Amino acid sequence: KYIIGDLLIQKIGASNFVRADDFLRIGSLDKESNLTDYIDVIKKSLGNTCIRFYDSGRKVLKIGCVSGSGGEFIYDAFDKGCDTFVSSDIKHNIWLDAKQMGINLIDADHFNTENFVVDAFYQLLSQNHPELDITIAKNGAVITYG
Repeated sequence: KYIIGDLLIQKIGASNFVRADDFLRIGSLDKESNLTDYIDVIKKSLGNTCIRFYDSGRKVLKIGCVSGSGGEFIYDAFDKGCDTFVSSDIKHNIWLDAKQMGINLIDADHFNTENFVVDAFYQLLSQNHPELDITIAKNGAVITYG
């Protein structure tokens, strides 16, 4: 639960992040951005071709994120001063609440907010367990004991 959130907040361009709880990460960009430019950053860093979003009209600077399906954490992110929230599998009521709260909302796709961790796990396992023969397949990692 820690490594995916930690990696995601960094991957989407935020620095100086904190763990607000087990799932929610909050970080900030080095400089304020408009939402359109920030979405381009997310598309490139996560390998997305299509992202759903709500533009509240606010600039992007303080970001909250939860990997996978974490839309319900938008309220905590908002309470902690975030202007933008990134997650996936966002339910309809969350979109409506984002509009009322005036917070940017980005649905970056469930797969793309978690899949990047396969490479990180590969590195971690390879370094700490050289006795394992690890191969990353297109549909996941295969581990065999040598």
